[in-house]
Amino acid sequence: MMDAGFDGVHLDLEPLRPDDGDYPKLLERLRPAVHGRGGVLPVAAHQIDPLPGLRTVGGTAVGEGTWWSQRFFGRVARRVDRIALMSYDTWLPLESPSGGYVARQTELALQAAPDGVDPLMGLPFLPTDDLGHHAGAEAVSAAVRGGGGWGWG
Repeated sequence: MMDAGFDGVHLDLEPLRPDDGDYPKLLERLRPAVHGRGGVLPVAAHQIDPLPGLRTVGGTAVGEGTWWSQRFFGRVARRVDRIALMSYDTWLPLESPSGGYVARQTELALQAAPDGVDPLMGLPFLPTDDLGHHAGAEAVSAAVRGGGGWGWG
């Protein structure tokens, strides 16, 4: 990629199983190679489990989930230059809980990221109304404003 004139390599592996031990190992090997050529290594990250243990319950109820633990988010963040958290596709039907969810994701990401690695927040921008997306609730305006729904935010 860098031979083609790009400034680095951005990884967005989906789905990436929660707490996949091979992913941090890949980043440990890739980062020096990218940095050695003067590049940057940003990655996309799955959402962080908003409440301890919720991903375990959710995974049992609907199959393998993709929420990362806050610990795993931190492990990945320590191995990259930037980490973009995909804080959308939440299934939340109302604006206040949706905004509060993004606020909670931001808080968890900031707590886990090391100094020098600023988390970037991926915000919802898809005007889709279906079972998993509610355009009136899961919107950039709600995400930027945050919220207080469900005690988040």
